Amino acid sequence: MPSPRKTALDILLKIEKDKSYSNLLVDSYLSGGSLQGRDAAFMTTLVYGVLENMICLDYFISHFSARSAAKLDPKVRNILRLGAYQIIFLDHVPNHAAVSESVELAKKCGVSRASGFINAVLRKISQQSDLPYPDKQRDLKRYLHVRYSCPNWLLSKWIKEYGIDNTVGFLEGFEKRPAAVLRVNTLKISSEELIERLSEEGINAKKVPFPDHALEVDRLPDLRNSKAFNEGLFIVQNTASQVCCYACGAKPGDTVIDMCAAPGGKSFTLAFNMQNKGRILSLELYENRLKLINDGARRLSVDIIETMQNDASKHNEALGKADIVLCDVPCSGLGVIGRKPEIRYKDPAEFDGLPDLQYAILSEGAEHVKDGGTLVYSTCTLSRAENDEVAERFLENHREFSAALPRVVVDFAGKGASGSAYATLMPNVTGTDGFFISVFKKTK
Repeated sequence: MPSPRKTALDILLKIEKDKSYSNLLVDSYLSGGSLQGRDAAFMTTLVYGVLENMICLDYFISHFSARSAAKLDPKVRNILRLGAYQIIFLDHVPNHAAVSESVELAKKCGVSRASGFINAVLRKISQQSDLPYPDKQRDLKRYLHVRYSCPNWLLSKWIKEYGIDNTVGFLEGFEKRPAAVLRVNTLKISSEELIERLSEEGINAKKVPFPDHALEVDRLPDLRNSKAFNEGLFIVQNTASQVCCYACGAKPGDTVIDMCAAPGGKSFTLAFNMQNKGRILSLELYENRLKLINDGARRLSVDIIETMQNDASKHNEALGKADIVLCDVPCSGLGVIGRKPEIRYKDPAEFDGLPDLQYAILSEGAEHVKDGGTLVYSTCTLSRAENDEVAERFLENHREFSAALPRVVVDFAGKGASGSAYATLMPNVTGTDGFFISVFKKTK
């Protein structure tokens, strides 16, 4: 039976080599069932902990080994990261256990030649009463870079766009991670009834002040074995996405187009808000992903969703007109670093073409809004170029639309709101993922 540390090492090596998403890999290993209970939880903690703190870990590995972590063998580097993470950040793991288990892991993984080196570096780290972080007063940016494992390009971007106080708030918010949240399928059950059902599965759930029908849980259910999930009583959906669906203002009888729908969460919540009355056209670029939406709709007993393969950036007259068009566009994902920590290590050049793509999707979405209808633009990123600037460009070139963000969303966003035009959900303000929502009304 594999150990949590060995499994964590395998996942980290795959992420480093193949640029895989951590959440998908972790879910894949957990679904295999080889690790359960505390072992599964420990493995998950190790993977996300190393990814969230990688720059910090490499900084101290390099400092105490006199060798750059970047130049080490990948297995050696990641074994050191796992060991250093346990020593620095996990109080419940004794230092001697972190060291000895790392040495054993090296021997089991074909790098026994480095076991002495691993032992020496980790012992040095474990002997420090105060780790030598960069001086916060002399060089705040370098301190933040190491302390929060935030790449310099991203620090510079956020400080320039949102200011130093919000940047620190983002980093602190991501370190806490947003709470796990469910959306109640009100077609089948009330929030109060679902709270009772979840308690029978050992899960504590409570309502949140906003939006309606969102439940915060102390941990996510094991979806494979959850009766409540398999009966279609809820979906897993973060608070920010639920706020976005609220901003759409969908009501029974409406026609809605979800321009970038897979895996379907927002289409499902819109269907709940519409009481399963009306029509939702859920579009997706990749045909194989339409199955995710169709399967989810069946589980939830939602029958107003129609799916279609479609390139949202290109005009398609066949889509017709709708009361509401939602453009939840592809983005850099800088707002979900708390859940997908490896995003921060991407090459920022990968994001250069996104604003033009996002604008193209938003402009195409506008073509399908009825007179008097609503157009919603959203991302899960913290980037002015992908958020405010796209919304402002759209309003400048589409005079038939005006900003119409609901007041309750403005209030929820707090200082992240810009009048009635758009709202940035900041982790340090709302306790959610970083998210952007803009709502436009088409004049008759």
